[in-house]
Amino acid sequence: MPFFLTNNNFFAFFAVFQKHFKFFAFMGNASSNKIIRVANHFTDLVFKYTQEEMDILFFLMSIIRNDRLEYTFKVSDIEAVSGREINNTRFRESIVSLGKRPYEDIRSENNWDTFFLFVSLRMRDGLMTVTINQDLIPILCDLKSEYTSLQLASGFRLNGKYSKRLYLSLARWKRLGGYVYEVDKLMTILQYERKDKSDGIGGFKRLVTRAVADINENTEINVGAEWIKTGKRVTHVKFAVRKGKRCNDVLDYSSDIELLMMKKELVSRGISEEMVERLHAEGCTMSDVRKIMDFAIQAVNNGTRVSHPGAYLTECFRKAGFLKEEDDRQRKIETYRRLIESGTQVDLIEDLLIHDGISMEEVLNINKKNKRK
Repeated sequence: MPFFLTNNNFFAFFAVFQKHFKFFAFMGNASSNKIIRVANHFTDLVFKYTQEEMDILFFLMSIIRNDRLEYTFKVSDIEAVSGREINNTRFRESIVSLGKRPYEDIRSENNWDTFFLFVSLRMRDGLMTVTINQDLIPILCDLKSEYTSLQLASGFRLNGKYSKRLYLSLARWKRLGGYVYEVDKLMTILQYERKDKSDGIGGFKRLVTRAVADINENTEINVGAEWIKTGKRVTHVKFAVRKGKRCNDVLDYSSDIELLMMKKELVSRGISEEMVERLHAEGCTMSDVRKIMDFAIQAVNNGTRVSHPGAYLTECFRKAGFLKEEDDRQRKIETYRRLIESGTQVDLIEDLLIHDGISMEEVLNINKKNKRK
């Protein structure tokens, strides 16, 4: 007797399926090798974030594009690329705080701008949807001139908010070999607050020393710091920035965080990784996936019988306008199968198969499956 999914057992089926098939346990480290590219101007902005908020910022920078403002994700998406568990309560507090904290673009005392990262922030059934402030997109994503490249894994590996913020600033100068900062400006960038005005620079030097050691241990750059005096007062710090010991880490430039999120959502529901990659290549986004999943669940709740979740979802994607190329390929394979069944010699269609990028094995396998049926 065939097994049908109904509104009573649809969710139970997926829960059991995901429990017994852990498809993505290995993906945390590989996908976090993604390269983040952010406009240089962004590294000059002044903002005060905690360590948790910096991790969320790194994740968002890895998925934000200049042609989209709305992004939907789950806490588990960040866990997948960071390789560590995230406390849901602290995450909620951090991302709400993230939206309230301003970015300041200070050019002079009389010329400055203040931005906030989010226009809106919504949580629905465990899914976080953020709408990015359109005014920040040119600052984040203007890569036509000069930009800073960061390694997402490096951002997650660092152990403190000062290390993460200093890494974001110093990664900008790795091509030039270093940069000299005024101490007061660096204090502003790192949002370092002295206990009182009588405090010397000793506490700040120790903080920078720890951050530099953290960067050298956990990122692809190696940093040296030299403190420079003007008279008796330390006024500048000269950073030398070179390739570090992790510069030869395998970088998956083709990896895409959104593709990882799509695989997490769809493979456990019976759609192959190859099919997900085709969807992604055709411009399908996580927003599209969420809409189609909502449609499919609603259809099941309304009584639609589903014997195979993967096949049903694939059909939903086709009706939404995706996988057209796959449909054309299948039609060609079926045509070649019928030619062979009608007695056409294989060597007469080999050139056509090569031209269409179809292997004889694909045609013969379909032929065997049909004969078994």
